[in-house]
Amino acid sequence: MVLNVINDFKKKRLLIIISLVIIALLLITNLIVERIKRRLYGVAEGVTYEGESVEYLFWNEVRNLVREDAEKRRVWSRSADIDAKTGRIIAEKEGKIIDIESTVKRIMEAEAGTAVTAKVYQIDSYPTEEDLKKVTEVIGSYKTSISGSRSRLENIKLAAESINNQLLYSDEVFSFNQVVGPRTEEQGYKEGPVLYNGTAGSGIGGGVCQVSSTLYNAVQEANLQIIERYPHSSPVRYVPEGQDAAVAWNLLDFKFHNQYLFPLIIKGSVHGRTLVIKILGYQQE
Repeated sequence: MVLNVINDFKKKRLLIIISLVIIALLLITNLIVERIKRRLYGVAEGVTYEGESVEYLFWNEVRNLVREDAEKRRVWSRSADIDAKTGRIIAEKEGKIIDIESTVKRIMEAEAGTAVTAKVYQIDSYPTEEDLKKVTEVIGSYKTSISGSRSRLENIKLAAESINNQLLYSDEVFSFNQVVGPRTEEQGYKEGPVLYNGTAGSGIGGGVCQVSSTLYNAVQEANLQIIERYPHSSPVRYVPEGQDAAVAWNLLDFKFHNQYLFPLIIKGSVHGRTLVIKILGYQQE
C-alpha cells in the first residue's frame, strides 16, 4: 500500500512537471510570436519619437503615446486684447497643436534608425497686436453735459470707466448691461435721480442712462447696427428728444453689433462736467 502511495505521488509530480514545461513552452512561443509580430507590423528598429525609443510599437500604442504628448504640449492661442484700466495693448499668443494622425503616420512609416518629430501646426490669433495698433481713427463720438448732484456725477464716472477701453471684435455684439454690470452699492454706485414710467424718483445708479444715451449717439455716428434700444418714458435733458437709450439691470439693455471687418475700441471719460464717448476704428489709408 505504501508503494502505491509513492507511485501515485510520483505520477502527480510528473504531471505537474509536464504541465509546467508545457506552460513555459507556450509562454516562450507566445513571446516569440509577439516579437515576430512586432517586427513585421510594428515600428521599425531604432526609430525614436522626440528622443524616445518607439521601436516595435504597434499602431495603437504609438497613437496613445502621441495623443498623450499632444495633450501635454498643446498651447492655446490668445487674441490681442486691451487692458481695461490702462488702455495698454496686450500682445497675442500664438497657439500650437500636434497633428496626431500625421505624426502617427510618420512614425509607422519611418525607416530603421529614423528620429521622428511631431508634426506641429501653428494657430494664428486675431486680432494681433499690430491689428489693434491700427485702431486709432474716431469713427463715432458724442459728448453730453452732466448736471445734478455729486452722487449722480460719480455714478456716471463709474459707468464710463466700465465701458472705457472695451474691445469689440468684428461681428461681436456689445451689451451695456453685460459690460457695466449691476448698478449696486457693492459696485460703488450711489443713490441718484432716476426716471421710471414718466415719474422722477431716486435709485441706486441714477445717472447711468446718460452714459448709455451718450454711447447710443456715438454708435449712431459710427453707423453701427443697433440690436436693442429703449427710449425713456419721458424726454431727458442731456440729449435731444428721441436720441436717448434707457437701461435697467435685468430689464432694459442697450446692444449694438460691430458689422465691420475690423475691431473697435470704445473710449469713455469724464472731464469736469462733460461726458465724452468715442468709438475708434481702423485708420483709413
